[in-house]
Amino acid sequence: MAAIRVNRKLASVAIGISLAISSAALHAQSGGRPSLEGFADAQRALGAASIDDQSFLNSLIRTIESGNVSFYFSVTALKSNEATRVALIRALGPSLPRIVASDMFGAMYATSREEAARARAGAAPSDPALARADAISELQMSIRDFEERRGVSGLSRRDRSAIESGLEDARTRVAQLQRQAQDPAIRAADQAQFQAATQAYEAQRQEALTALEADLPSDVRVLARRRLEAFVAGCRDVDFHARTATQSGVTRFVSAEDEARPRIWKMCFRAGSRTVTEARRVATRWIGTLPRPPRAPRH
Repeated sequence: MAAIRVNRKLASVAIGISLAISSAALHAQSGGRPSLEGFADAQRALGAASIDDQSFLNSLIRTIESGNVSFYFSVTALKSNEATRVALIRALGPSLPRIVASDMFGAMYATSREEAARARAGAAPSDPALARADAISELQMSIRDFEERRGVSGLSRRDRSAIESGLEDARTRVAQLQRQAQDPAIRAADQAQFQAATQAYEAQRQEALTALEADLPSDVRVLARRRLEAFVAGCRDVDFHARTATQSGVTRFVSAEDEARPRIWKMCFRAGSRTVTEARRVATRWIGTLPRPPRAPRH
């Protein structure tokens, strides 16, 4: 059972290490924590709205990945003042294409895709040698605990017997694991098993990355174009004069047809005509600078 627990734990550790390496690579490319250093106009505009670099970048990548548009309604100044929303969109407009095309943002997106691929591929295999070493370490900790408990005065005969039995079992198991660790045949078999499992996992991870291409293309600019085109199309026919009614603290459209509209339509209605007009202008210009998705091969 200890070995099983260790295997599961090491699988999680392996994934964590891989993601940490990816994160370290990202930090190395961006000079530390991803930021908008080099995009002074964007930093000033966001700072005026009390939005920090990290929050903006995280929101931007979530928006591109999910397609769920946000006009930062969680920020009081943006939620209550349309003129402030319009000014922010106008100020960010020229910087957005450069930010998304930057190495820094590309690294953030690549890391996110890798995490999604690993989630699809499942847990990474664990090295049996490391699992055995960890099991030995856990058992040795149990041995020390048993020895400390055995030295407590006033133990009942039953408790002392249970401690002695547990101590003997733990020592026996440690001896078995140590013999296995020193056995060349077992070590060779473990290594072969681990290599085979690693190759299989890597194949699964690559398959997952390939499968992701339809939802999360490797070129973030291709995905950005898809999201922008969907946004422009989704807010084309918004009726900003649609009637609403509030009941029990919930605001709904009076028209059943409007109430059944897609999320993007309702989001644009909430944002307001001036906000959406400016956002469409920025999006339309941006689309013209982005690559089209590659055409599917003809059969």
